[in-house]
Amino acid sequence: QTGIGMLQSHRFTKVENNNSLFVSSHNLSTDSPMQYYAPQFLNDDKITFHEEISYIEVPLEAYYIWSNNKVGLATSFGISLFFLNKNDVFLLSDSVTKFRIGSLNNTIQQNISINAKLNVFYNLTKKLQLDVYPEIQFQFMSHKHVSNFYPYYFSLKAGVSYKF
Repeated sequence: QTGIGMLQSHRFTKVENNNSLFVSSHNLSTDSPMQYYAPQFLNDDKITFHEEISYIEVPLEAYYIWSNNKVGLATSFGISLFFLNKNDVFLLSDSVTKFRIGSLNNTIQQNISINAKLNVFYNLTKKLQLDVYPEIQFQFMSHKHVSNFYPYYFSLKAGVSYKF
């Protein structure tokens, strides 16, 4: 089984506002020098970094049907190739609305994941079925210069399948 999809990830990191925050930009490729942003946050105790990353996903999976009655059960295992589509970092606080400051410079353009799914389906007809399946994806090789960071994603998906 294969297809194409979109994976979106949001990560929020709240930090104390101190002068050292705007001196360096570790793993950031900023649109302007970090010192440029400091005056906008003078009255804030905490600042939030908001990372938005999205990938185009191309999965390749083996699908095994355990039960194929009116209500069926199947599993699938495989890999997905990910192609970086969006890589933005924003700053925001209680007094400042979200604005883009740059992107992460340690994110790899293409990476791979291992996938596992449990598919529960309901056969409406011989060719049409409703699907609900939880999925876990474990990414590796997603970031440069980070040896112990392996993101994983858990999702619950639903859809309609048509058999040709």
